Amino acid sequence: MTKSLQTVFGSQQFLNTLISKVPQPAYLLKPSASTQNFMLLDMSGQGQFSVPIRFTVARTTGTIEYGEFIQFMYFYITKDQETLFTNGMDKIFNAKDHFPGIGNITLGRAQSERIQYVLITSWERSTDFFKLKETPAFEPMRKYMDRAAQTGGYHETGYKVLAPHEYLD
Repeated sequence: MTKSLQTVFGSQQFLNTLISKVPQPAYLLKPSASTQNFMLLDMSGQGQFSVPIRFTVARTTGTIEYGEFIQFMYFYITKDQETLFTNGMDKIFNAKDHFPGIGNITLGRAQSERIQYVLITSWERSTDFFKLKETPAFEPMRKYMDRAAQTGGYHETGYKVLAPHEYLD
């Protein structure tokens, strides 16, 4: 199992030069919004970067495939909520089979003083994730989104996993 992962943000051209030097698995991600930077997602956690955002992997299952949609959900939580949060995430992982189109779920904790978690999910299509958000199966997740937003912060963002032949498109 992967023990750590890291992300690096930048232009598509810059990250394209880095990705060939990163241990696999690593992915070049195209943002859903044109105002965001591209991301290099190093699932090996072993790439050598000057300012990566590093996460210790708490749990992961499944695989990420080229062409999939990846949703990043960032949760800033307080110390007294951490156990409740991680127990809730266990329930999300256990319900994975009820999420049509899902490929991977990874939960990581930022290697920083502030308690920040990232939940990374990959989907066959972006619509799979957004359809799930409108179902009762998503309610447990919404609870943690709301709680994190009230106590420290929550945000999410989506990307497309580029295949190597798309790196310079």
